[in-house]
Amino acid sequence: MNYVLSSLLMLFVIITICIEIYSMKAKSIQLILMILFFSCILFYCIGYAMELLSATLADMLFWNKFQYIGIPFIPALILIYFLYSNNQKKYLSPAHISLILAIPFACMVARYTNSLHHLFYTTYYVEDAGFPVLRLVRGPIAILLYGYNLFCCVCCARVMLRDVKLRRENKTMTNKIAMTMFHMTLLPFVALLVNILNVTPIDWVPFSFLLSMLLILWFFRKYRIANTGSLLLYELQSNEKILRMILDSIDNVILLFDRENEKVRFVNDRYLQMFGQVLAPQMEPAMAQLLDRVHPQDREMVTGKFALIQSENCPSQNIVYRFKSRDGAYIWVRTGIRKIEDDQGKKPVIVTITNINEEHKVFEALTRKAEFDTTGVYNRATIFEKIQDFFETHAQENRTHALVLFDIDNLKHINDTYGHSMGDRIIEGLTKILQSEIRGNVILGRLGGDEFVAFLPDIPSREYVEQILERVIKKCAGLQYENSIDIPVSVSIGIVEAKDATASLQELYEKADIALYRIKNHNKNGYCFYEETEN
Repeated sequence: MNYVLSSLLMLFVIITICIEIYSMKAKSIQLILMILFFSCILFYCIGYAMELLSATLADMLFWNKFQYIGIPFIPALILIYFLYSNNQKKYLSPAHISLILAIPFACMVARYTNSLHHLFYTTYYVEDAGFPVLRLVRGPIAILLYGYNLFCCVCCARVMLRDVKLRRENKTMTNKIAMTMFHMTLLPFVALLVNILNVTPIDWVPFSFLLSMLLILWFFRKYRIANTGSLLLYELQSNEKILRMILDSIDNVILLFDRENEKVRFVNDRYLQMFGQVLAPQMEPAMAQLLDRVHPQDREMVTGKFALIQSENCPSQNIVYRFKSRDGAYIWVRTGIRKIEDDQGKKPVIVTITNINEEHKVFEALTRKAEFDTTGVYNRATIFEKIQDFFETHAQENRTHALVLFDIDNLKHINDTYGHSMGDRIIEGLTKILQSEIRGNVILGRLGGDEFVAFLPDIPSREYVEQILERVIKKCAGLQYENSIDIPVSVSIGIVEAKDATASLQELYEKADIALYRIKNHNKNGYCFYEETEN
């Protein structure tokens, strides 16, 4: 029997050590206390297991002394932990902690002092209870320690009952901590009573403590209490001043709207710093105040999003728009809207406003670099994407559009004669001409080298397109004299008309290309419609 009990106890010890090492990864006062508490229990359990396995009285007495490295301090450490967890600061001064640990320390010293150990146990003997059991007749110091341990258990229960009573309407993690810690004290309390009354020859206290440890460690894993972030939030719940200071130091504007009472429950100081005004305490004027600062072009979109804050099923969302800053200039901001649930089961909405003006400038610059050619018009990939998007969004419209390809004549000859810098100047000159002559909702881009493309949506007539192209050809000829070169500068143009937006972009491009090379292979310096190539 002693081998079974000892093996079972050692198995519990090994499992507990493994779980403890795996669970205790964060550093906090709570976890340090827990580690000390667990270490004391492990000394107790290992000593008791070895006592059960010992064959001689001397070995039993040695391992019994080994247990007292931890036994006296276990209830005291639990009490300190409970006081800390429940924010009982008036009992956590160095003087109070020293007082709590004084009796256990004195009892441990007495157990190891030759002149006093007889006051701990007056006599001892080995009893045969089916297996050898060390019997120690308690002296006054042992009775004092047992009484103190019971006192600590009662104090822990009192602290936790008070905490549970305060939080019984609260279904948060804090309440789960209180309830679990309260139940954790019951097993050792019952085991201590059994031990004092000598109901059984087996000491069930180490088993009860090990089971409590396993429950706590499982609880820590389940609710992530050993996580530093979770512990920080738990500790901040009891210190509103520190929490407010942290929120005020965050760069983002933080607003908390109480939909049930239609009030602004919280706004941090960052709002005043960024926008130079105090937010109204009531929800409706506060919302109007926010919307009044939104850029007129974004106001309709933002108004629709903000209206969802007051709905029961407020979806989480992020909005990017322009907002008037303290100096009156509009800056780009990102607003996040999230519905949360507080301790009372209410569902307020938290709104964060982040200044992303510099970030948006960088994004615009990168977007422009990715979409635009060095000449300032769309590059090859973007131009076709824009035209395809137009076809997809206007597929049902029965209107006439035109796809126009431009190719600079004699550009290779100009490059060979005057250098590539002159060729670049001719390309830039044509770009400016196209930008000045082809205006409106036109999509203009460069395909590469000396080729450009323009998409003219909803053209009123062919004559309208011809007038534009004739002006382009005329101004392009003037580039020769502007750059003082002897080689004529001209442009060849191919055009295809699309009668509706369901036409294939690839097909239109191929037809415009056919028209372009028709004019290139004939006279150059002119334009040709695809329909003319079919004759």
